[in-house]
Amino acid sequence: METKKLEGVMTIAGGHYDENIDINGVITCNGDLSAQSAKLDGVLTVNGNVTVEQKISIGGVVTIKGNIRAKEVYNDSVCTIKGSVEADTIQCQGVLSCKQQLSGDLVEIQGALSAKEVVGEKVVLHCGSKRGGFFKRKDLSHVDLIEATEIEIDGICSQNVNGHTITIGSQCHIDNVDCSGTLSIAPGAEVKTINGKAHTA
Repeated sequence: METKKLEGVMTIAGGHYDENIDINGVITCNGDLSAQSAKLDGVLTVNGNVTVEQKISIGGVVTIKGNIRAKEVYNDSVCTIKGSVEADTIQCQGVLSCKQQLSGDLVEIQGALSAKEVVGEKVVLHCGSKRGGFFKRKDLSHVDLIEATEIEIDGICSQNVNGHTITIGSQCHIDNVDCSGTLSIAPGAEVKTINGKAHTA
C-alpha cells in the first residue's frame, strides 16, 4: 500500500486518506484525520480526531485535541490527548497524557503517564518515580481509575484500582483497591482501603 508523506512546516485541513500517512515536520491539522495507518513525528497538533484502521505510531511532540481510534497505538514521544484513546493494544515508552480514558485489551505503559481512566483486559503500568528510593505522591504518574481483569502497576498514584488479579509495586499510592481474586502488595506501597474478596499473595 502506498504511503502519503507530509513534511515541512505547514497547515493542513485534515481529511481521509485511503493509504498510509507519514507526517514529519511542524504541522497543524485543522480537522479530523483518518487513514489505513499513520506515523506521526515532529511537532504536530491535530485539532480533531485521529482514526486509523491499523497502527498509529507517535513520535516527537504531538497534541491530539480529539480522540484516537486504532487497532494498535504505539507512543515513544511526548504526547497529549485531550479526548480518549481506544485500541486493541496501547503501548507507550514515552510521556503520555490522556485527559479522558485509555481503553484496550492490552494497555502497557513504561514511562510517565497521566490519565483520567485506564480500562482493559490486561493493564501493565511500570512508570517508576522521578526519584530512586523514597518517593512522594507528586513524583508518581497519576491515574484516577484503573480497571481490568489483570493489573500490574508500579510508580502509580490512583484513587481506585479495580480488578481480579492485582499486583501493586512498592512505588504506589492507592486510595482504594477492589479485588475479586489475588492481590499482591509490595513492601513500601501505600494502600488505604481494600475491598472485595481478595486472596493476598
